[in-house]
Amino acid sequence: MNKEKLVAEIVNLLAEQGDKECFDDLAVEIKQNSQLTFHIQITRMYSYVVIQFKTLDALAKLFKTDQINLSDGRHSCGCETCDYGSSYEVNITIKGSPIVLS
Repeated sequence: MNKEKLVAEIVNLLAEQGDKECFDDLAVEIKQNSQLTFHIQITRMYSYVVIQFKTLDALAKLFKTDQINLSDGRHSCGCETCDYGSSYEVNITIKGSPIVLS
């Protein structure tokens, strides 16, 4: 599967599961290692990336596996008065998927 297409599907999935206006500054980075494990990093400025059960369920269907591990990522504060530059991150690891990035 094409990496850009998979990233677009993940962004659409996140937008469908949450507040669509909050996903303008969303960034998704996806990597697949030699053991075919996906490492997905989702970042957004100004507010947390909320991953609900229905989002995990949709990811399980997209990747055709239930081996999904969700972990908190990093948080960096922005400006003390306006929060400009703040960033929030969530990391997802997916194993056992038949999808191979091309």
